[in-house]
Amino acid sequence: MPCISFSSNHRQTMYKIIISYIIASAIALGLLNQAVNKAQEDIETLAGVLMHHSDTLEDHRGVLLQMIDDLTITPM
Repeated sequence: MPCISFSSNHRQTMYKIIISYIIASAIALGLLNQAVNKAQEDIETLAGVLMHHSDTLEDHRGVLLQMIDDLTITPM
């Protein structure tokens, strides 16, 4: 099998391409990390809002059940 040899210019070009790829990949990973962190913050905020709504609905349920009990008790 013949050995493929690259000239110095070809090597430099390949190194530049590889370095450019590494830099672009690092930037893309950094941007992805920022997006994931932002999404995590948004999810945590949403979870807090949903917990608050859950507590409010539970309070309303309790009041409605009490009203039903008050209305269904037969007067003596």
